[in-house]
Amino acid sequence: MHQPDDCISSLTTPVWDIPSGIPPAVFYHTGGNIMKLFRSNVGLIAGTITSSNAANGQTAFWVDQVTCWTDAQGNQKSRTAQVQCVHEGELDLKAGNAVLLRTCVKTCENVGNNGSKINVTYYKVLNFLGFSPDSNDVQLSLNQYTLGGNVGSVDQKTSGNNTWYNVTLAMTRSYQVNNNWQDETHWVKLVINQKMFDQNFKNGINTGDSMMVECELTTNSYVDKHQNTVLGNEFRVNRVLGQVTKAESQLLKSQQTSQQGNFNSQPQQQQQQPQQNFAPQQQQQQQQQQPQQQQQQPQQQQQQPQQNFAPQQQPQQQQQNFQPQQQQSQQNFAPQQQQNFAPLRQ
Repeated sequence: MHQPDDCISSLTTPVWDIPSGIPPAVFYHTGGNIMKLFRSNVGLIAGTITSSNAANGQTAFWVDQVTCWTDAQGNQKSRTAQVQCVHEGELDLKAGNAVLLRTCVKTCENVGNNGSKINVTYYKVLNFLGFSPDSNDVQLSLNQYTLGGNVGSVDQKTSGNNTWYNVTLAMTRSYQVNNNWQDETHWVKLVINQKMFDQNFKNGINTGDSMMVECELTTNSYVDKHQNTVLGNEFRVNRVLGQVTKAESQLLKSQQTSQQGNFNSQPQQQQQQPQQNFAPQQQQQQQQQQPQQQQQQPQQQQQQPQQNFAPQQQPQQQQQNFQPQQQQSQQNFAPQQQQNFAPLRQ
C-alpha cells in the first residue's frame, strides 16, 4: 500500500501548493459531431480526513471541510461539508490527515430500504495537491468548484423574506470507445439567491440553457420518505461565468453542422491530387522505350527511378503503422474509465 506522499511531487510536510485559480473554463467542447457548450466539472477542496478504507484497488475516504465567515452582525459563523472522496489506488490515509484535493463530481445509485433507490454523490480525486499528517499544522478553508452544463429544471423557492432558485445542471463528459463517442452525465443541484439571479439572469433561466458557474459545495443530512439517511449535496453559486440560451445553442449547432459539411467535401479534392503525382512515372516509362542507343547508357540511370521511388513508399508504411498505435491508446483508455466507475454503483 502506498503512502499518500507517493502521489505528491516534491512533498514536504506540511505542503499547501494552492494554485492561483481553477483551470480556465472550457466554453466550447466538441464531442462527436455536436458542439456542447460550457462543459466543466472540476473543483478544489481542503479538509481533514475523518475515516478511510482501502480495498480492491481503490481508497474511499471522508473529508470534513469547514468554512468560516463573519455575518452582518459581526458574529462568527461556520459550516462543515462532509465530502465522500474516491481515489484510484490504495493509499494509507488516516483520520486526522489534512489534504488539498483537485476533484470532479460523480453520481451513482445505491439500493436503500425496501428496494428504494438512493442518489449518491461522491468526488473522484484527480490530484493530491497537498498533504499534512496533522490537520492542526494548517488552516483549512478552500472550497471552490467550476461547473458547466445544461439546465434541466428551475424551481423558485421562498421562505420568509428569502427567495432563491434551485437549478439542476447536467454535466456531460464525452469519451470514445471503439471509435464511437459516448456520453457520461452527472446531475448536480445549484442554489442561486435572488440578488445574484437578478444581476446575472435578466431574461431568466430556462430548461435547455447552457451555463457556467463558480460555486461552493455544501452538504446536509436528512431522512427521506423510505427512512433512508441521505447526504444531500448542493452548490451555492458565487459567480456566474456565462450563459447561452437554448435558442443560441441551436444556432451554434446549425453553424457547426454547415462547417462540417464544407470540411467533409475537402478530402475528395485531396484524393484527386495523387493522380497528378503519377505523371513523372509515365515519363520514365517513355524514356525507357527510347532507341537502344540510349539504353546502352549505364544501367544505373535506369535504376535511379526505382531508387527514388522506394523512399516514397516508406513514409506511407510509417503512416500505416502509426495510426493503429493511436487507436490502441484510445481503446485502452476508455475501458479503464468504465471499469473504475462500475464498481462504485454496486
